[in-house]
Amino acid sequence: MKHICLFLFVLPVLFMGCIEEYTPDIKEQRTGILVIEGTISGQTEVVFYLSRTVALDSVATSSPERGAEVRILCDDGTASVRATETEAGKYVIPYGALDNHKMYCAEIKTGGKTYQSEFMFPVQTPPIDTLYWYKENRTAPVDIFLSTHDPSNQAKYYMWTFVEDWEFHAKYETTHYAVAIASQQLEYRKYEEQPNPYYYCWVQQPSTQIMVQSTDELSESKIVDYPIHTFACTDPRIQNLYCITVQQKALQEQTYLYYKNKQKLLEEMGTIFSPLPSELKGNIVCLENPDEPVVGFIDVSEITLKRLFIDNNLEGIYYDEEYDYCGLYTYEELTRGISPPPTRYDVYNQGYRYVILPEDTSAQNGLWAHRECVDCTVTGTKKKPDFWPNDHE
Repeated sequence: MKHICLFLFVLPVLFMGCIEEYTPDIKEQRTGILVIEGTISGQTEVVFYLSRTVALDSVATSSPERGAEVRILCDDGTASVRATETEAGKYVIPYGALDNHKMYCAEIKTGGKTYQSEFMFPVQTPPIDTLYWYKENRTAPVDIFLSTHDPSNQAKYYMWTFVEDWEFHAKYETTHYAVAIASQQLEYRKYEEQPNPYYYCWVQQPSTQIMVQSTDELSESKIVDYPIHTFACTDPRIQNLYCITVQQKALQEQTYLYYKNKQKLLEEMGTIFSPLPSELKGNIVCLENPDEPVVGFIDVSEITLKRLFIDNNLEGIYYDEEYDYCGLYTYEELTRGISPPPTRYDVYNQGYRYVILPEDTSAQNGLWAHRECVDCTVTGTKKKPDFWPNDHE
């Protein structure tokens, strides 16, 4: 069963130049070069990322550039409001609709210099036709594919990124919990006003690969069954409810070449979070010194998106492995053979949590389990996505 709907998001980085074989020489890498990444798109919050390059053998991926002034310029002479730096190196500008007959660029002022990307017309992106999952058998992995086409045959180059959100729950739902109080004592309490608040959690994760495809050599702009993502059927992603939001963008040829080059480089070095080599130049120039190297690419493109839900309660595709680590133990089982025996307070401090299962109506004999088997916040958060379709808390 397929669950599909639309959503809005923003994509990153671009480049122009030729695809050449490249082997990075770490000893010759220049550091401190400005990196500017972002996509100007309409009716959304446009996000730019500013940083400085670090050595390719550095543990850090980059050094965020703080305190910059960032604006979007239009060739009619107008400019956007100044971007807000929402976190170190991340600059956000709410922007309205783009005019297909006008050109746009980004202006960045930092370190006493002004940097500007090339003025570009917006590129129109066709919608994603289908986004679906496939699983060959019960223990096979879950594969996610998409298909798209451009009836006008104008879009020749495509790029995709995605964001995953999934809901999972702890192994055990308990009606009671223990609280450490003074004098190394525990107090046992019941969840009165709501069910166990640590049973359901959520995780959000962005894609970590660059995915680009060209239809330039095909008779029509059509991509069928492109593999977007795959994961094992035992993955906690699909324990309850899973969602993938795919962002599609049509690229200009120079943008496509930038991403292909970056894709090749980063496949050799790691992921998109690896340090960027200083040779990865783009369409951004320093106005005071055009010879200064700048890494990154700012393009102008409308984005189309599609969202797919996979509900394990309906599809039954999750293959539940045994939770060998998540046993339930009595206090006596945990302390048997230990002299002197630890107190229940000691057991709590060692990472165990008090459990009384909902079906235990007497609620007299509490058990113990590792915290991660009772408390979902060990691996997730209570930040539920705004678009989530159920009422779990």
